[in-house]
Amino acid sequence: MKYAHLVGFAALFLSGCASEGPSGKDAPLNSCTSDADCPSGVCASDGSENLCVATHADLQYLFLELDVPNHAPVAPGLHSVREASTFGLNLQGDSSEGFVRNVNLLTDSLFNVSATLQVKDLAPSCMALREDNSIRTTIELYPVNQPIGVSLAPYTGQYAKNWGGPKVLVPTGTYDVYLKPDLAAAPECTLPPVLIKEQTITQNTELVFTRTKPATLVGHLDVPHPVGCASDPLQCWQFDVLDNQRGRVLGGRQRVEAEGPKGTERFALDVWLPEKIPMATIDRVLVVHPPAALRQKGMPDLFWKVNAIDPDGNLDVSLQVASLVDATSRFIALEANVQTPEDEPVSANVLISGRQLLGGVFGANAVFQVASASDADGKFAANLLPGKYDIVVIPDASSKYALSLETWTIDVNDLGKGRTLKVKPVSRLLGQARTPSEGVAVGIPARLTASSSEEMSLLEAAFSSGASSLLASLPRTSTAYTDSLGVFELLADPGRLDLSLRPPSTTNFPWLVRRNIAIDASQPQALEFGALTLAAPVVLVGTLLTPEGPPLAGATLRAWLAPAPSTSEMRPSAIVIGEAATDDAGNYRLLLPPSASE
Repeated sequence: MKYAHLVGFAALFLSGCASEGPSGKDAPLNSCTSDADCPSGVCASDGSENLCVATHADLQYLFLELDVPNHAPVAPGLHSVREASTFGLNLQGDSSEGFVRNVNLLTDSLFNVSATLQVKDLAPSCMALREDNSIRTTIELYPVNQPIGVSLAPYTGQYAKNWGGPKVLVPTGTYDVYLKPDLAAAPECTLPPVLIKEQTITQNTELVFTRTKPATLVGHLDVPHPVGCASDPLQCWQFDVLDNQRGRVLGGRQRVEAEGPKGTERFALDVWLPEKIPMATIDRVLVVHPPAALRQKGMPDLFWKVNAIDPDGNLDVSLQVASLVDATSRFIALEANVQTPEDEPVSANVLISGRQLLGGVFGANAVFQVASASDADGKFAANLLPGKYDIVVIPDASSKYALSLETWTIDVNDLGKGRTLKVKPVSRLLGQARTPSEGVAVGIPARLTASSSEEMSLLEAAFSSGASSLLASLPRTSTAYTDSLGVFELLADPGRLDLSLRPPSTTNFPWLVRRNIAIDASQPQALEFGALTLAAPVVLVGTLLTPEGPPLAGATLRAWLAPAPSTSEMRPSAIVIGEAATDDAGNYRLLLPPSASE
């Protein structure tokens, strides 16, 4: 999604740090013949073998994610998340017999969802989109109310003439429905997309949305119309109306023209007016992207909440941007260096993000982001307006240097020369994996990943305050394997990270998970976890079935654990604590740690 996370462009440069795989020495094995063999837990059978299992569990907020490949013969492309309690699983408290649960998991039923968009008074330029009584559109259904950290792709469908609209197969759930007219068939049509939130699907459903012709949002920029705009779209200002919560585009194809003696910019976007909802309560954002020529001189993207600049709902807005445009004629050509503490040059990707431009005059509306790179001499360059900028340096993973961030203030009289950002060595996280019987756990994968962040709206993501929030979203994934002594070493960037030790299921041990580990950005650290003992597992076994009867072979079952929400309105962040694949008969065996610690 183009606007979902404005700092997401950083992901293009983030690569993991990895070590070699296991040496080949035998991995540990959890097996038993009696309780005496189990330093923790009790000896129990999972139906095929005996193993030590947990007698206490703290998995109250457990979610099970199901992922079926698109090529599967049964339920292809099914992707859903459900609370474990909906399968009758209670994995909380004590069990003297041990936590072995034989549960056949029944997937959600799949339902056909079709959507018909009917538009009265359709403009002549859009008539090519009409099919019988509906408009040719695509459909996207976005699952909502999922725990943070669990990313579900939308279900998408194309127009099906025999259905009178697009059709898609989805499981039971609540979705945001997004219908996008196929404007490729009508180049002059400006019909906007439709977003309908929180539609609950519990059966085959035909959604019919009837609209009159869309309204037109008219805007005025206090700047001249760019020369050559009509022949080259890159020279034009670009305008979008977006939903602030989901980040979906709600405006139609823009119309831009010059008007008035000074050639001021005038634009128009078709939008659907809310039905039975006060205009002032609609959470929409107008986003303005400058022409390429201005962006190269430091001109930022601009954001306005529509009901703030159009409180009366007249759909006529005036945007004052002339001071920013004027400042681009006096941009500062920044030339800076990236170096090690020993003054050696560092080749790295550089992300520059500014939110306080021209003394903060546009602090609540303007966001400038650009990607650069330092060369073999450690030099990088960017054209910037006066303001405050977060500079994030992402060294190559093989360099053993960490993500580094500094905040620089560029003054109006700044020459832009002489700045140097010193990168720091990566922090190191050390530990030893052990078995409950005090043996070492050899050849176990260890993994560090960035902790999930709280859900943010479009504007919150764009204007999240300062360096710390930006850096927290960027730590790279790091992997390693325990050596012959069970020791592992992971490289860690600053931020908050989740650690997991992931024994293969053949060992009969579950993952070991530690969440929310804080890595200080001010100086490199050597965090020693000491001995980390693999626990006796909570064991789930059974068959994954569809409501129609056939089992699901080759599906992935993934377990997520969310913390208890601090308020009833907060959606918790979750961490993955185990996964398994179903065999050819749809059987699964999922080993879970009895808890996850911070």
